[in-house]
Amino acid sequence: NYKTAGRLDYFSEGLLILASNGEITRNLELPKNKFKRVYEVTVNGLFKEENLAKISKGVMIQNIKYKPFSYQIINTQKKTTKLKLTLVEGKNREIRNIMAYLKLNIIKLKRTEYGPFKLNTLKSKELQLASENEIKQYYENLKK
Repeated sequence: NYKTAGRLDYFSEGLLILASNGEITRNLELPKNKFKRVYEVTVNGLFKEENLAKISKGVMIQNIKYKPFSYQIINTQKKTTKLKLTLVEGKNREIRNIMAYLKLNIIKLKRTEYGPFKLNTLKSKELQLASENEIKQYYENLKK
C-alpha cells in the first residue's frame, strides 16, 4: 500500500514520490519542512519578466495567498517561454493559477524535483528506488 507525496493533475507530468510509509510523504508535504518543489513550465502568451518578478515575492489570487517563489528563465522563443519555478508550498493548481493570473497559457508543466528527490534521466512510466544519498538528505532536512 503506497502513499504519494504531492499530486500531479491530469495535464501535468514528472516526478511522483511513492512511499510505503505515510509519514515520509506527510513530511514532504508539510510546509513547515520547506521541501522545495521544482518545475519546468513552458508557456505561451505575452511574457513579461517584470510581471513574474513582481508576483514572485508573493501574491493573493482569488482570496488565496501564494508564498514567494523563485524562478529562472531557461529560454525564450518567438511564441513560448520556458521557465524553472521553485516553490516551497505547492498548493493545488498553484502554478496554473499564477500563470493564468499573468494571462499565460501553460503548454507543458513538469515536476523535476521534490526535496532531495530528482527526476534526472528517468523517463515517463519508469520507476526508481530512492538513492541512499537522497534518503540521507531527506532526513537531514527534517532536522533543520
